[in-house]
Amino acid sequence: MPPGLVAKNVWSASQGFTYACHISNPKQQAEAISRLAPHLPEPLLYEALGIIQRNSQPSSQTEALIALLPYLPERPKEEVSQRSLKQILFLKNEYMRARGIMTLAAHLPLSLLQEARQKARLLKDPFSRSQALTEIALRLPDEWQGKVLHEALESAEEIDDSLEAIEVLQDWLHTYQNHYCGGPSEQPWQSRCMKLIWWKSWKDGLLTYQKRSSTKP
Repeated sequence: MPPGLVAKNVWSASQGFTYACHISNPKQQAEAISRLAPHLPEPLLYEALGIIQRNSQPSSQTEALIALLPYLPERPKEEVSQRSLKQILFLKNEYMRARGIMTLAAHLPLSLLQEARQKARLLKDPFSRSQALTEIALRLPDEWQGKVLHEALESAEEIDDSLEAIEVLQDWLHTYQNHYCGGPSEQPWQSRCMKLIWWKSWKDGLLTYQKRSSTKP
């Protein structure tokens, strides 16, 4: 696979990109270009962007655009961010929509972060919704972070699967403790989160014990 050969310096970035350009399958071509993105110089990044924008599969196009984003110069980066954010709504897979929002969050201007937040709030799956809102909160000014973190915590409380809930709650707690300077009114949130982690851990342990007990003769 060309990206692997480029990463190992067997092929140059130009050789890998030329190969990727001749892949006829739109999905496979988008995947190859996505993996090549970290190795492409700026002129080839612009060419890659043009190819991906002509890709006939919306989901593959959106994923590839998101993969190119971190390596693009600022001006096309903002344009691609705006376009990608609009396309994310048309992805049928909710997990991919959440992943797209989370990846885009690091590259969006403040005006689009608010739009991303609205899209994240529409996610039906509480696991994906909480993750996306937590990531967006990281990028917001202090005066808005609290409200979005609160929305993320409320979403985490809705998760039924104990292990998924623990994963999301631990991420939330890390964000709260390391990136947010809340006032006294927000301090109970940390305690609430820690209690939820304890409860979910106890619940998961109990379910595991019950399963093991049921299998004993």
